[in-house]
Amino acid sequence: PTRPALTLSFSVTCAQGKPFMPHQVMLRLTSPGLEGKDGGTQVLFPATLQAQGLYSVKALLPALFQLLKGVTEGKYSASLLIGDRLISNSKVYELGFLGIIPGEDMGPIPLGAEAKTAGPLPEIHHQFKAAEPKPLQWLSIAFTGLSLAPLFVLIVGLWQLGIDTRAFPKELLSISANLGMHAGFTAIMSLYVIYWWKWNLMRTLPLLGILCLFTYFSGLKTLRDLGTNVKTM
Repeated sequence: PTRPALTLSFSVTCAQGKPFMPHQVMLRLTSPGLEGKDGGTQVLFPATLQAQGLYSVKALLPALFQLLKGVTEGKYSASLLIGDRLISNSKVYELGFLGIIPGEDMGPIPLGAEAKTAGPLPEIHHQFKAAEPKPLQWLSIAFTGLSLAPLFVLIVGLWQLGIDTRAFPKELLSISANLGMHAGFTAIMSLYVIYWWKWNLMRTLPLLGILCLFTYFSGLKTLRDLGTNVKTM
């Protein structure tokens, strides 16, 4: 059966008389006050753009009465809301008052997109991507051992060859530069381990850049001192 509805068609123009396309247009109906109180519940009906730049609003009255929680007949205030991205273009036009009296065919209907009012939104259920399969534990340990093997070979080789400490600097600035260079190398290697363990690339790169600059200048000072010691020996 046909449901009683309030239908409104109109066009929107600017001050120069040219057609204007606002971002959103809605019809607002305000119910009479309840139990002697001023004001009432507001219900918004969005307008849809039709052919030739005309807007159309269709407010189903049974849906309106359901949203107003029992308020039926009375004097309703009608307003037209024009919304735009520029605040200066947004307007509220008071259309006047409507006297609505329910008839016999005002039975309840399921509320759909014809009428919208404020209320809780449905709960959003997030779907996370399933974790990718990880390699076997013994395979990860074996790969880590192979990665550390060159460092272990280097340490053993230096131990077998013996460490010459005669070229170790004697000045405080040279000692600081030497220790800073080795500390920088150690920090960079430690940073690689932390990155492999738990950090991401965006968090690692800024700190890596600072450590590389510190290690570069410390190593440059150390190499210059070594070159000077070689010439004097």
